[in-house]
Amino acid sequence: MLGAPPPLEFVPPPVMDDVTGLPLILCPSCKDLRLVAFICKWTENCGKRFFKCPRYDELGAKRCRIYMFQDKYEWYLRTNGYLEFAETELAMDGGLEAMDVVPDLVMEEIEQVKGGLHDIQDELAKIKLELVELKNEGRKKKCACAVLFVLLLVVWVALK
Repeated sequence: MLGAPPPLEFVPPPVMDDVTGLPLILCPSCKDLRLVAFICKWTENCGKRFFKCPRYDELGAKRCRIYMFQDKYEWYLRTNGYLEFAETELAMDGGLEAMDVVPDLVMEEIEQVKGGLHDIQDELAKIKLELVELKNEGRKKKCACAVLFVLLLVVWVALK
């Protein structure tokens, strides 16, 4: 039975994507095939650039899960040290303007996360209020039961 080939010992310099100028690195999961770049044509992400492992579309055990839109891919490249090589290449081509967009994308994502956190905090506050109301209702029911018990006890004693 043939398995996946062993990871390459030598990592060749990355091939650059013609559209974005980003390096097409070896798949972080498979470690033997370069990622490929496409433009999405079918979904609500139509027109967005994405990068994936060539094995992404395969079925079964061979399938690779590496698939990233451009902003996530750029973030991955930056956080894993791949853009040092790319920045030198881009500087020679005068293509660093594309790199200036990354901090804006990160800030947009941070703002989206903050907005999401505020929504979660609002929901938590609502849930806390509901829990307090439920506790108060439970206490009222307990008090009503105690009063009813005392009344029944008084009636029972009076009837004796």
